[in-house]
Amino acid sequence: MTLRWPHIVLVAGMLLIISSFLFFGYDTDTYTMMLLAGIAISGISFLLVIFRKDSVKSKLLWTLMVILGIVIQWLSEAELIRLSYIIMIKKNVQVFSDVNAIFLTKDSNATWVSDSTLWKRNNITPDEGRKIKNLLSDKQVISVEKDSSRIFYMTFSRIDIVHGISFYYSTDKPKSRTHLIGDWYR
Repeated sequence: MTLRWPHIVLVAGMLLIISSFLFFGYDTDTYTMMLLAGIAISGISFLLVIFRKDSVKSKLLWTLMVILGIVIQWLSEAELIRLSYIIMIKKNVQVFSDVNAIFLTKDSNATWVSDSTLWKRNNITPDEGRKIKNLLSDKQVISVEKDSSRIFYMTFSRIDIVHGISFYYSTDKPKSRTHLIGDWYR
């Protein structure tokens, strides 16, 4: 069995898929592009490996390699996503501290979204809203919401899917959420 370019490209595509999850939390666009590119590259390369003239043994070996790649991706996905959120938090410690400080001054629930017409209605003053908007302008945070125990930073939302991180400021910490770092949970 000789290593040919479809084999190398197949492995590269699988590595692209696995590494894409490092961007899941803080750069959804990069995550999506890497994941889709990895799937396309791996899929086309695998078809080339399977349909080219080669021994059955070689084809079975590369099929096992793809299965191994899928297993590695499946086993590492949760930890890589967790790591992506930790990277996001560590890169933005001061920004999140400043935003948390604004929300912690609120006695009741509060919500910030980029639309300034909703700020006052959601317990955010125009000055606070502008400050939060400036702080989060390039952080891929869609909204921030404070309730009785946490401040939730939404990083991704589609119809019925919401992703983000929560800062728990209360003494009660969640038992069913993934702990990230400090008082941060996913």
